[in-house]
Amino acid sequence: MTFKLFGHRGYPARFPENSLAGFRYAAAHHFAGVETDVQFSRDGALIVMHDECLDRTTNGHGQLHDYTLAQLRQFHLANGEPVPTLAEVLTIFAGSQVALNIEFKTGNLRYPGIEAATQAAVVAHDCAAQTLYSSFNPDSLVTIAKIAPQQERALLVEGNAIPAWGQVGQLVTALHSDTYFPDLAVPQRLWTINDPIQMQHLASQPGVIGLITDRYEQASELVPQARTAVAAS
Repeated sequence: MTFKLFGHRGYPARFPENSLAGFRYAAAHHFAGVETDVQFSRDGALIVMHDECLDRTTNGHGQLHDYTLAQLRQFHLANGEPVPTLAEVLTIFAGSQVALNIEFKTGNLRYPGIEAATQAAVVAHDCAAQTLYSSFNPDSLVTIAKIAPQQERALLVEGNAIPAWGQVGQLVTALHSDTYFPDLAVPQRLWTINDPIQMQHLASQPGVIGLITDRYEQASELVPQARTAVAAS
């Protein structure tokens, strides 16, 4: 697998997270990859937002899934944009070389059917070849593997403990973790790496195929040096 940097929720070092402005910047400046999140509105629209609750990133209050798409569009991010849909994000990246890491936000709410709906949207926008899926919920990875076995899949984990792989271990192509596991024989992408020293150190480690960062442009200046050092060693 080719090493790639991913902008975490777009480019939050310069724009509100998961904003169309951040995604447009990433596309215009040819980011290698972008990570984002998808949830369902009350009426089944695919919404791009990390938190299940609106309060932190919008001027709305309460749980995202309690609102219809029309209601959610009345809420705004810090830059005045309305809450974005997945279709809007996919439109930005369609026809580009930017890899898309779409996280199913099913760790707390299961959102039945979200995997099939997301894949249908990805295909409709001709973005399947550049898309990989991730989730903390193994059920989502099992589901998307059945629906679209050709898509890359990654299990998200946090902390030092690796869960039992079981069936999921046979279905994922990578681990997305906030901790580097040197003895784990599976490709790893690490999140959310914002410290310059960590960027260079982790990018040079065996098995690391990507970093997910809020500070994409800083990382893009530092990481090639680390990858070159690995190749030369």
